[in-house]
Amino acid sequence: MSNIKAAKCDNYVDKHRLPYALYSDETLIGFAMIGAYNAEEKYIWLDRFMIDEIFQGKGHSKPLLNKLLMMIKEKWNPDIIVLSIDPTNEKALYLYEKIGFRINGMIDPNNGEKLMEYKA
Repeated sequence: MSNIKAAKCDNYVDKHRLPYALYSDETLIGFAMIGAYNAEEKYIWLDRFMIDEIFQGKGHSKPLLNKLLMMIKEKWNPDIIVLSIDPTNEKALYLYEKIGFRINGMIDPNNGEKLMEYKA
C-alpha cells in the first residue's frame, strides 16, 4: 500500500520547501518535495517526485503522485501545481501527462527545464 510521510530533516535550512518520504507498506521507495506556496497567485511547486529505480515500473508512481496531489490540494488549496521536467525524460513526461499535467510553454530559469502545470 502506498503511503506518504513527512520526512524528518532537522538540518534542512530552506523552510520554503517541505520534504516527504514515499513508502510502499513500510519500505521507503522514494522522495517528494513541495515548494513554497504563492498565496497571492495561488500556485505551489512540486519540486521533486522521485521513485528509487529498483521500484520503478512496479505501479507505485501513479498512486503516490495522486495521493501527493490530493494532499497538496487539501493542505494549500492551490489553483495550479507547477513542476519542471527534462523533456528527454519520456517516462516522467508520460506519467505527468497521464495524471493531468500539461506543458505550459515556459522554461524554468533555474535549470532550463520545461514547466508543466496541473489545474488543481
